[in-house]
Amino acid sequence: MSRMYRRIIFYKKTNTFYMKKFAKIILFLFLLLFILCAAGVIYYHVVTMNAKLDESKLISVSDSTEFYDLNGKNMGSYVKNGKKTSIETIPSYTLNAFIAIEDKNFYKHNGIDYKGILRATIKDLMSFSFKEGGSTISQQLIKNTQLSGEKTIKRKLTEIRLTGKLEQKYSKKEILEYYLNTVYFGKSYYGIENAAQGYFDKKTENLTVNESAVLAAIVKSPNYYTSESNGEKLLSRRNLVLEKMFEQDYIKGYELNKLKNEKLKINYSKSSDKNSPYISLCLTELSEYCYVNPYELKNAHVYTYFEESDQKKLLAALNNSGGSYTGNGVLMKDKNHISAFYSPYPSSVCQPGSTIKPLAVYSPSLEENLINENTIINDEKTEFSGYKPKNYSNRYYGRISAKTALSKSLNIPAVKLLNSLGIDKSEKYLKRLGINLSDDEKGLSLALGGMKNGFTLTDLTSFYGIYRSGGIYYKPSAIRKVVSKSGRVLYSSNFYGRRVFSDATAYLTADMLSESVKSGTSSKLNSDKFTLYAKTGTVGSENGNTAAYSVSFTNNETLGIRLNNADNSYLPSFVTGSSAPTEAAAEFWNSYLKTSDTEIKMPGSVKEAYIDKDEYLNNGKFLLADDYAPESTKIRMLFDKKFLPTEKSPKYSSPEISDVEFYYKDSVVKIKITALKNVYSKIYRNGEEVYDTAAGNVFYDYNANTDETYIYEAVPYFFNGEKTIVGKKVVLGKIKTQKRDIA
Repeated sequence: MSRMYRRIIFYKKTNTFYMKKFAKIILFLFLLLFILCAAGVIYYHVVTMNAKLDESKLISVSDSTEFYDLNGKNMGSYVKNGKKTSIETIPSYTLNAFIAIEDKNFYKHNGIDYKGILRATIKDLMSFSFKEGGSTISQQLIKNTQLSGEKTIKRKLTEIRLTGKLEQKYSKKEILEYYLNTVYFGKSYYGIENAAQGYFDKKTENLTVNESAVLAAIVKSPNYYTSESNGEKLLSRRNLVLEKMFEQDYIKGYELNKLKNEKLKINYSKSSDKNSPYISLCLTELSEYCYVNPYELKNAHVYTYFEESDQKKLLAALNNSGGSYTGNGVLMKDKNHISAFYSPYPSSVCQPGSTIKPLAVYSPSLEENLINENTIINDEKTEFSGYKPKNYSNRYYGRISAKTALSKSLNIPAVKLLNSLGIDKSEKYLKRLGINLSDDEKGLSLALGGMKNGFTLTDLTSFYGIYRSGGIYYKPSAIRKVVSKSGRVLYSSNFYGRRVFSDATAYLTADMLSESVKSGTSSKLNSDKFTLYAKTGTVGSENGNTAAYSVSFTNNETLGIRLNNADNSYLPSFVTGSSAPTEAAAEFWNSYLKTSDTEIKMPGSVKEAYIDKDEYLNNGKFLLADDYAPESTKIRMLFDKKFLPTEKSPKYSSPEISDVEFYYKDSVVKIKITALKNVYSKIYRNGEEVYDTAAGNVFYDYNANTDETYIYEAVPYFFNGEKTIVGKKVVLGKIKTQKRDIA
């Protein structure tokens, strides 16, 4: 047998061996797959065998939520009797909008769109994300009404089982009606009829194509798309809904272009309840910040930071503020936990006026070492490239400190500082507070509160919390936790703080705001019983004021008061931030505070230093006072330790003569010496002491002999009560006396 033949036989045997081995592996894998599938089917039937479709939940649009205060006392209920609508009254284009964006194969599948799930999975894998959905309208209805928000395999399998039961029992028409009557649209609106009336003030049957597209856009992420700050994102998604309607032949091409060009018109601020303002605030928080399944919030228990005694004091202060205008107030403690709140319109926003000055101008300027508390600013009429701001009452103070400028809420210094700081740096710190400026807000008028919309009183008050928390911002919260009907904790308030400024900047800004209470626009809050820090603000024009603020705080609480009219009409001419709002704040603090321990403790990052008074007042320089300087020549100031002055004045440790007048006439020498206060000089004539300026700074020498040469010198000195410090000898002058004529 040849070698070649033997080799062929060997290869055949080897291939046969490997083919058999491969076949066994394939058989094993198929068997394993079969076992896994069988196990999966068995597991599916076991975990879902008790799954029952609760038909009552498919048509229920009512719920009752109980609210509890800080001590666990029931403070009220929120009962929502939702409105239902028949599918027969819903416009066809409204139905088509939801089908186009949520489930284009709704009429083709039996509840589960396997092609849709596969398509979404492939997209997720290709984009390395998990954003694509695959749930049909039938599945969404089951999730929204029958199941908890837990993300487990058991819950998903139960969803599939119940979806099958749903499809077997109800027609597509019925399923779509149930879905639209129970789906969540944000702002506590469950069901399309509630959403239509809440967002557009009309019944579902009167919705336009565009309004239908907006509602269909919202359901993907209700809390996100119904936040006023995300209006552009909602507009973009509305346009996506319209494009999907066009792709699926629900609208024509010319209709698409016309509809996409229509502006977004939606009522963001209308409240969906008529309960107490604090509960209304909680409902807003639930819809915007509590990231839980909104369907699980039905019949839940909400535990809050509400304190009845605080609420009573706040309401009393607001009621006594007088006038026909609306009083709004909020009290926050600790990490911006809201213990009291009142506002007929919890989500209404107003421009901040001068309350923005510390946040956008003074604190950033301190942080960037552009200023310290006592930096001199020239308060005078100034034009900034065509922009001509004015001080209140058109009054100007000349050279003043930054601290005084803020305490008096002067406009010119604030604009000057923002101009030097730069809008970009101010914006950097505002972003840390969650404040995003639009392009038309990025101007020097920002220093005076010139903003397009502004803030809710809750948000504005929470910003000031950074000054008592060492520069760290905490999102305001009225809710401690939310517990479902079954006892499961759905949400627990645990907002992490975000650093905005250093603790030094926070303390120094607070110190500046204490001056506002002592001698500035918040002086009506001044008390010898406790320490307060405050800022006022007034919004208006030459025609009148539309809002007035007082934001004040201690080391543990922040109080915000705003007076305005709901229709933004003018307030009485006498109402400014320093009047009625500050008076209301004063009444509150006087009834609320039971301790004098309200002062914010100075952090180690802030150091006190004594500055040379003369150099500061005359030249605006920050020189450390001489070690031997008298108390009357020093000013105590506070500095960020990083920016503490290092240069020291030598005025008293090396006393000097600042000016000398010396002349000789008619046999008399006159010497006048000028020096710092408490610095004197000993005058010497040819080395012999002849005078001490402690007796007066002018010396007349009548005792000079004729026809002699004299050298006059002086040695400056300073006596600090214990020690005499001597300066350098100075030659004052040299004379040759006249020779006397002999007759």
